[in-house]
Amino acid sequence: MRHVTRNKTNLPGSSKKEPLAEGLQVIPNGPSGRRLWNRMTYDEIIDFAKKLVKEKEISGRSELSKEDPGLYRILRIRKLLGEIDFEKKRRKYRSWSSISDEEIVGLAKKTMTENDVCARYEFRNVDQGLYDILKTRGLLGKVGFKKKLRPWKDMSDEEIVELARRVMKEQRITGKGELQKKDVGLYYILRRRKLVEKVGFETKIRKRRSWKDMDNEEIVRFARKVIEEKEISGRSELCKADSGLYLILRKKGLLDEVGFKEMKIEQRSWKETSDEEIVAYAIRFISSKNINGRKDLQKMDKGIYSVLWKRGLLDRAFARVDQKKEEQARDAVIAALDAFAANDNNCAEDDVA
Repeated sequence: MRHVTRNKTNLPGSSKKEPLAEGLQVIPNGPSGRRLWNRMTYDEIIDFAKKLVKEKEISGRSELSKEDPGLYRILRIRKLLGEIDFEKKRRKYRSWSSISDEEIVGLAKKTMTENDVCARYEFRNVDQGLYDILKTRGLLGKVGFKKKLRPWKDMSDEEIVELARRVMKEQRITGKGELQKKDVGLYYILRRRKLVEKVGFETKIRKRRSWKDMDNEEIVRFARKVIEEKEISGRSELCKADSGLYLILRKKGLLDEVGFKEMKIEQRSWKETSDEEIVAYAIRFISSKNINGRKDLQKMDKGIYSVLWKRGLLDRAFARVDQKKEEQARDAVIAALDAFAANDNNCAEDDVA
């Protein structure tokens, strides 16, 4: 776990300020309502995150990212996620080899009743493991799945739109793609009747800014405000956060006047580095970033990927990752064979009886 210095008063780049009140009831906000993390100490950010995790019963990083994207982002940027101590939910391991076909079918029917599902794709989303074992043993036909047959012909356009809105509210759907994944039939009938726009999907509408009406000083002030609120430290970050603002600054030659500190990229001299050193560096980088494939490495660090590819070292750098994937695939095959063998044994016992 990463050690955090407890004596620091504030984050780097901010002037010395009084710590927040006891209990962290208040977070300093900027003019637009955005939280100003640069006015909080490391300890205050960690304590606030721990309090939120406890109150919301958050068990992992993905849940925290959905619950509070801003807090998750600042924890990731400051490399403080390791300090939060999530209580990970451990999935119950079920030994399918010791469970008979009748018991598995009964468990599947019970799961369908409890979760109010009737279609295969819905059941797969609820319990992927149980669905897979049903498919492996050829028991899907015995569960009694039914297709969702809704009387679209008897429903008016208003009723369909109302149904779509209710489904979106219950399942917290905000976009067209999400609704299509969750309920293909409903999305299809909306599109066929040309009702998609009437449902009220949330769309991100970008504000058009009239740069022609702003002089150079106003643009620079606006850019500084954006940089402060989003805690941007370099040109590349500004380009990702607000490409329109970045382009107008570059076009007018105002990037140097904004005042952010450009992060210097480490210049690596690959010519003077041996194959062993490059492979060792790549292995450490892959491990630290949890990279699972060659495309991920290419996106993360194009430089190291290129030199590995040119020297023919990609296989050596991904040897551990490939071995781990092979072990996982082998374990999956063994589990499937165990389930198949158990099924044969049960059938043999039934024949003897």
